[in-house]
Amino acid sequence: MRLTILGGGGFRVPLVYRALCADPELGVDELVLYDVEPSRLVTMSAVLEHLAEGVDHAPRVDSFPPEREVFVRPPIDVLANFRRKRRE
Repeated sequence: MRLTILGGGGFRVPLVYRALCADPELGVDELVLYDVEPSRLVTMSAVLEHLAEGVDHAPRVDSFPPEREVFVRPPIDVLANFRRKRRE
C-alpha cells in the first residue's frame, strides 16, 4: 500500500516512518512525500534513508517537488475575477 504525506518535509515525518518500519503488518510498502520546498524533501529523504538502514521491510520512499506539482494554483487575477463575478 502507498501512503502519501502532504507537507512531507515536516518534522513529524520521521516519527511516522519509524512507526511504519517497526510494524510491517501495517502493509505500507511505499511512502510518498510531497512538499512545496524542494530542500525539505532532500533533507527528509536523507533522514529517512538513515532510519531505513538495517530494516529489511522499510517502506520505499519517493518524493514529489513542486516541478511535478499536481495541484496547480490559478493566477491571482483569475481568483480576483472569480470573486468579483460571484458578487455580481
